[in-house]
Amino acid sequence: EGISSRIPESVTFFDMYKVKKPQDFDSRNRWSQNQSHKTLAVPLGLRAEDDIVSLNLHEKAHGPHGLVAGTTGSGKSEIVQSYILSLALNFHPYEVGFLLIDYKGGGMANLFKNLPHLLGTITNLDKAESMRAMASIHSELLRRQQIFSECGVNHINGYNKLFKEGKVKEPLPHLFMISDEFAELKSEQPDFMAELVSTARIGRSLGIHLILATQKPSGVVDDQIWSNSRFKLCLKVADTNDSKEMLKTPDAASITQAGRAYLQVGNNEIYELFQSAWSGAKYDPNIDANEEKSQKEDNRVYLINEKGQGELINKDLSSTGSDDENKTVITQLDATVNYLS
Repeated sequence: EGISSRIPESVTFFDMYKVKKPQDFDSRNRWSQNQSHKTLAVPLGLRAEDDIVSLNLHEKAHGPHGLVAGTTGSGKSEIVQSYILSLALNFHPYEVGFLLIDYKGGGMANLFKNLPHLLGTITNLDKAESMRAMASIHSELLRRQQIFSECGVNHINGYNKLFKEGKVKEPLPHLFMISDEFAELKSEQPDFMAELVSTARIGRSLGIHLILATQKPSGVVDDQIWSNSRFKLCLKVADTNDSKEMLKTPDAASITQAGRAYLQVGNNEIYELFQSAWSGAKYDPNIDANEEKSQKEDNRVYLINEKGQGELINKDLSSTGSDDENKTVITQLDATVNYLS
């Protein structure tokens, strides 16, 4: 209970990074400093104020593959989006890339369409499209194996070290294949799903990562997926069965806070509760102007009536005509993707 009470009720993506605007991220500096062959750790949320929880899909840490579960309204999609954004901020497109599998179409893929790290999206798969997607994923595996063979390396880390040192010319980013709702995909395109899992198993040394998210893990996650999933992120789930399926404990069924999640790695090497960062929070591009405005004097005039009460006789009209109500809401995610693009 004491630990739980120290976890913030909510934390925005900008708050986690302690920035007010996207330029404060200084991503070009992060890109030059961070080295994917050493670590892929990026901030995901807070376990307490100023106490960051990171997810590191490096093979020697929490990776390379994992599962995310959370019922409607739990913040499942948001935690995946914040993770994508965090990786993109910290690693150059030469080191990290994404293949987003958005089976229902439109949702997550649209949010990241301008991200320079986006290598492809797979949406609204029919049988023919899933066959084409499988073929292109398979050919990417073969291409990487061929390049490694020519360079005399057997692992993505060895190759990316050579790339950082300027000894090879072609970038080969870690490829994160992410499905935001794989239960539907598995039931309607089982062959494609099996190919994805097989690719993840074969491709771990080639820099392939698979992250599968679902609302209801019970009966959906098969042995092949389990055996390849080193980390689990579990937000609020519908019942204790779903929680036990994911974590082997009932804990996640009693979560009440959106964005609250358990991170479990391996056989409880890590097991902790934290508040994931919310990148869907509204972003005000005029934040600096607003701060200046709030420091100006109040121009409203009050008249004291016979009861000794102040009655407002004029309004401060300095902000009228801004038409804020009609503006499209820009989220922190939108602002950050625009900054990175």
